[in-house]
Order: sequence, then C-alpha cells, then structure tokens
Amino acid sequence: MTMLQMSKYEACMNSGYLYIEALMQQEHAYRLAMSLEQPIPGQEQSGHQLVYIARFTDIDAAFMHAGGKLRRRCKYLDTQTFITDLPTMIATIEADGLKHERVWLADVLDAAALETLAALSLRFQKLRENQELSWKMVGIVAVILLVVLSLVV
Repeated sequence: MTMLQMSKYEACMNSGYLYIEALMQQEHAYRLAMSLEQPIPGQEQSGHQLVYIARFTDIDAAFMHAGGKLRRRCKYLDTQTFITDLPTMIATIEADGLKHERVWLADVLDAAALETLAALSLRFQKLRENQELSWKMVGIVAVILLVVLSLVV
C-alpha cells in the first residue's frame, strides 16, 4: 500500500510491539511496555522476564487501550507495573478490537491457565462488543429523538 492509498490516520500510525515482562522480585507483578523493534526473549533487564509479545498496527493506541483497561490494577503508573494474573493481563490485550497478532508467549502458563486465557479473552471480547452495541443504540435513540423534536417544533 502506498502513502497515497493510506488515509491520513493510517499514515500517522506506527506499528510496533506491546510486551509484558514479569517482575521477578514481586509475585503477580507485570510491566507493560512497547517498542517499535521486536523484543528478543532472553535480553531483558535483570529482574525482568519477558513473557508475552504482540505486534500491533497502531502501537500507541494499543498501549493506551491496554493501560486504560488495566488501570484499576496499576501499582506504579510511571513504570506501567500492574498487579494481576498473567492470563487476565494477556486476555485484556488480546480482546481489544485493534488489529494485532500474538508473536510470542513464554512457556510459563500451564494447560489450565491457557484455558483460562482463552475463556477470559472470549468474555472480554463479548463485553467489548456489548459496550459498542450499547453506544450504537444510544446514538440511534439520539438521532430518533432529534428527528422527532425537529418535526414537533
């Protein structure tokens, strides 16, 4: 696709990688980070273990959405550290409506945790779809109300 075929919004988007690092010094503590370059497992900072990588077509929006959805679990805002379980954190990222693909997942989840991840992803995706439908319905009601009020006045 050439720059002429892209919309103005698409031309401004940066594709990149959203990744999760486990903080080894604290149980259930995970750091959310982004990079334009693909992180390489095994090259993390000391005290961090890379556990998940996903590639997004709009990394800035993906980082903002994930941080927003996980905000209630945030422990340190400046480092984007969250206290939660790993399946919940990954499901939150993967259930977002943004175009993405899972690049890598560490072998830290057992079969039960993978099933939990799949169930949570489906649940979060359905919740997102229901919220979108609700807002569409609010919009339709608002348009109908405007039409009715314009006919009455």
